[in-house]
Amino acid sequence: MDILSDFIGLVRTETHLYGSLELSGVYGLKFPGLTGVFFIVNQGACFLSVADGPNIELKTGDFVFLPALRPFTLKSSRDVKKTSAIGDKKMKSYVETGKLKFDGDGGGASTSMIAGCFEFSNPESKLIKEYLPEVLHIKANDFDETPWTHAILRLISTELSQGRPGFKAAFNRLSEVLFIHAMRIYFTRPSVKNEPSWLRALNDVQVGKALKLMHANLGKSWTVTSLGKAVGLSKSGFAARFKSAVGQTPMEHLTQRRILKAARLLEESESALIEDVANTVGYESESAFRKAFRREMGASPRDFRSGKKESLTRKKRPSANGP
Repeated sequence: MDILSDFIGLVRTETHLYGSLELSGVYGLKFPGLTGVFFIVNQGACFLSVADGPNIELKTGDFVFLPALRPFTLKSSRDVKKTSAIGDKKMKSYVETGKLKFDGDGGGASTSMIAGCFEFSNPESKLIKEYLPEVLHIKANDFDETPWTHAILRLISTELSQGRPGFKAAFNRLSEVLFIHAMRIYFTRPSVKNEPSWLRALNDVQVGKALKLMHANLGKSWTVTSLGKAVGLSKSGFAARFKSAVGQTPMEHLTQRRILKAARLLEESESALIEDVANTVGYESESAFRKAFRREMGASPRDFRSGKKESLTRKKRPSANGP
């Protein structure tokens, strides 16, 4: 069982295309917060800062993803102090036309980028999102181990520039593959693998096995003792090893995973009884399930499902304020 593939499949990102950005001269453009925005640098270079944070240099072939709703700035150089705000009117035009061009003073090299956004569309996205940095920057040379990724970047650019029938659908599918590969690169970086998380724990033979057992059968009546026995460790030894690798106790992780699956089941079926959902994810007591659900999701199962239904009826295409 490949848990990373399993969870990336469960996360179910929805991709939306904003369009192309053509920037030249001296510029500093401040954008409103856009949830899940990403950029592919086709040509040239620029500097990105999020919420007035440090400048990050982006070069040809780079991919950058901003998971959180934070304002960001694109600049022609680190030294640029003056910025121009991209307001709602300009963003609306960008979303509608798919093109944003800015010619600053002073001439100089131009930068060409493609922008889109990944919208996380279900509760289990939390299991990935909570471990993502504010800026996920994958440099062009990070893709060198898989040359086909460079081909995907070129194909995305070609689809957008030619605008042939079905190019948006092609962009969406190609971007999803790019997202999976970016996640794989990020979560296997040494610096990330040394941080406690269930993703890091996949590399631990015994804790990784325990995670696979839990995730494959959330409805089973797992205990710390039974999990430890299944992977050849004592109760105390397993509990300590799991906490060190994952950053949660076995039961904390199991509860989180159960409740997030329950939230997805409630979203997917309006007719499913709360009692049945509780049983599916391992709760014999509906009362205990309701308490755990409220603790994890901040709302009762009934209110959560009602709130999601209302949200879906209001859902529209990406706007100036994000998807």
